[in-house]
Amino acid sequence: MEAQLFEKIVMHSLTVSECKIICRLITGKVGLNDYLFNIQRSESPDCIWCEEEETVEHFLMECLRYQDLRRYWWTNVQTLLPYINVLSLSMKYLIIGDRTWKPDIRIKVVKAAKFVIDTKRKI
Repeated sequence: MEAQLFEKIVMHSLTVSECKIICRLITGKVGLNDYLFNIQRSESPDCIWCEEEETVEHFLMECLRYQDLRRYWWTNVQTLLPYINVLSLSMKYLIIGDRTWKPDIRIKVVKAAKFVIDTKRKI
C-alpha cells in the first residue's frame, strides 16, 4: 500500500533522472563501492575518503567528503518541515518522505535529495 501511495504521489512528480536516482538509492544498486564490490566491479567495499564501507547510508548520512552538501540538503528539508528535527530522521524518510506529510511537502523533500546529484557521483 505504501509503495503504491509513494509511486502515485511522489514518483509521478519527479523527472526521469530523479526517479532513477531515487530507485537506485532505495534498492541499493548504485555506483558506490559496497555494491560495486559485491558485483565484483570494485577491489574494496570501502569509501576512498573515510575508509568505511561505502553503503548508501554512509554516502547519504555519514561521509565526510559530502558534509557541506549534506548540511545544505538538511537545511532545505528543515525549512520544509520546521517542526521536525531533521538530524533525527532516518535515511528512509530523507529519501522517500513520510506518508503523513502533505503530498506537496513530501514531493519537495524527495526532490531535495538533489544533494545526490550535486555530489557529481555516478549513481
